[in-house]
Amino acid sequence: MVDLIQSGILLVKDGTAAPESVVFERQPCLKGWSIVLGLPASGLERKLSQVGWTLFYLAAEINSSAWGRNEAQAALKAVRRLLTRKDARKFNCLQITEVRSKRWLGITRVHLVAHWRHIQKGPVLFQPGSSNTSGAAP
Repeated sequence: MVDLIQSGILLVKDGTAAPESVVFERQPCLKGWSIVLGLPASGLERKLSQVGWTLFYLAAEINSSAWGRNEAQAALKAVRRLLTRKDARKFNCLQITEVRSKRWLGITRVHLVAHWRHIQKGPVLFQPGSSNTSGAAP
């Protein structure tokens, strides 16, 4: 499971609304979040846009680093740090765009670069009556 944390993956908050016609496989990753399997973010974005939904992309990069006994453990810690940020409550998806790891004295350090994404119906981010799962505005 944690071996799936690599560049390009998309994590989706459990309970995120999506149209019934857009089906994608998920694998639980951390409490309340799942990894989208077998479908890149661009593919999901295309499927959603065909039915009037949008997968928003926030251009601002967010970063996280963590140390661990191995790369999988350190990557999971780094993702957990991203998902516990205050701004995580506003968005229902996270796309990992870069994973770098280094070993030093037998300990692995993983650095993640990611972008917030958000699935909702319509072309305006957080419009009234949107499927923003947290109910918060940016």
